[in-house]
Amino acid sequence: MIEESGTVVAEIDDAVWVQTIRQSTCGSCSARKGCGQGALASMTDGRANQVRVHNPLGARVGDQVTLGIEESQLLK
Repeated sequence: MIEESGTVVAEIDDAVWVQTIRQSTCGSCSARKGCGQGALASMTDGRANQVRVHNPLGARVGDQVTLGIEESQLLK
């Protein structure tokens, strides 16, 4: 499973927008080719990313959360 931490920046109905910020050290890490964080980062051109996710736990703006996705789902 690939996991990334982020901050809830908005609430919309039963979902939230979570902002993640790629660490500047990703580019120099020796494990970047086999790292899930590197795979996610390579799909975007910026450091900050936002993703809308279902919110069954009731996270609120400002909460720190961890998002996870199975590797097989990323490939789809």
